[in-house]
Amino acid sequence: MDVALQNIQAEAAAVDAEISAATSPETPAPAQTEVGQTSPPAVDPLTEARGIIGFMVVVATQVYPQLKPIYTEAVQDQLAAVTAPLLAQYGVTLGGLMGKYGNWFNFALVAGPLAVQTYQALQPARHSARHPAIKPAPNSLMFFAASRWPWVT
Repeated sequence: MDVALQNIQAEAAAVDAEISAATSPETPAPAQTEVGQTSPPAVDPLTEARGIIGFMVVVATQVYPQLKPIYTEAVQDQLAAVTAPLLAQYGVTLGGLMGKYGNWFNFALVAGPLAVQTYQALQPARHSARHPAIKPAPNSLMFFAASRWPWVT
C-alpha cells in the first residue's frame, strides 16, 4: 500500500511542477476542470456567429448565386451581432458544429449544388411531359367546311 501511495504522490508532484512551470509571470494560469485537464479558451460569441453565418452564406451562394448581392459583409456583420447572444445562451460554437456535423456540411457543399443543377436541367422535360404540344387550331373556314361536307378535307 505504501508503494502505491508513493507513486500517487510522485505523480501529483509532477503535475504540480508542470502547473508551476506553465504559470510563469507572463502566462496567466489556465482554469482547471479536473486534475491535469485545462478548460478550453473562452470563445467570443460574435466571432463564432460571424464564422457560422459566413459559412452558411458560402453554402447558400453556391446553390443560389443571386443571393450574393443580398448577403454583403455589412449584412453578415449585422446578422452576427444579433445571433451572437443566442449562440452564447445555448453554447453553440463553430467548432462544435463542425465536429458534430462536419461530414453533413461537406456533403451539403457537394451534393446541394448538384441537386439544384439536376433539378434545373430536368425542368424542361418535366414541363413538356405535363403540357404536351398543342395542335394548332384549324382554320375556322376549313373546320366549318369539314363539318358540313366531309369530302372537302
